[in-house]
Amino acid sequence: MDDLTRREFVGVTAAVTLAGTTLEYAAAATAANTHRFSLTINGQTHQIECDPRVTLLDLLRERLQLTGTKKGCDQTVYDPWDAS
Repeated sequence: MDDLTRREFVGVTAAVTLAGTTLEYAAAATAANTHRFSLTINGQTHQIECDPRVTLLDLLRERLQLTGTKKGCDQTVYDPWDAS
């Protein structure tokens, strides 16, 4: 087993402390920024708690397993020859 130098020990300790503090802050921020609401879809009411950055599409597909809604390429393409 290798012995750590003082410089390596201080660096590792600082990194672990910073990582732990960052994770605690992220958990607190996430809990504080969640929204609670209900959705009625196809006659069934769902109680939702999620981050406000979650899109409706992701909520439907990933959280509620309603995969009928499809996601495109996230880019709008203008086709002047499209007659529809």
